[in-house]
Amino acid sequence: MKALKGLDAYTVKTVITSRNGVSDIIACLPKKITQEMVGQTLGLYVAIEMKREGLDARPLQHHKLKKVRDAGGVAGVARDVDELKQLLTHPDHPLFS
Repeated sequence: MKALKGLDAYTVKTVITSRNGVSDIIACLPKKITQEMVGQTLGLYVAIEMKREGLDARPLQHHKLKKVRDAGGVAGVARDVDELKQLLTHPDHPLFS
C-alpha cells in the first residue's frame, strides 16, 4: 500500500470479502491518455453502492466514492437497475465521451 501512496491512487486493502479469489489490494490509478495509447483497451475502475429506494450511502461511503472519482474511476449510488445503467454509461466521464 505504501508503494501506491504517491501515485494519487484510490486503494483498498481487502481483509475479508464475500467472494473467493478477490485480490488483496484493489486500486484505481489515474493515467493520462497519450497519443501513443490511442486504440488500446484500458480498464476502468467502477465502484457502485447499491441502496434500497429512499436510502442513501453513509458519509464514509460517499467519501470513498469521491476518492474513486478523483482517481479517474466511475463511482456512485444506485437504487435500481436504471440508475446502475446510468452510472455505467456515465456521460460526464471522459472515457464515455
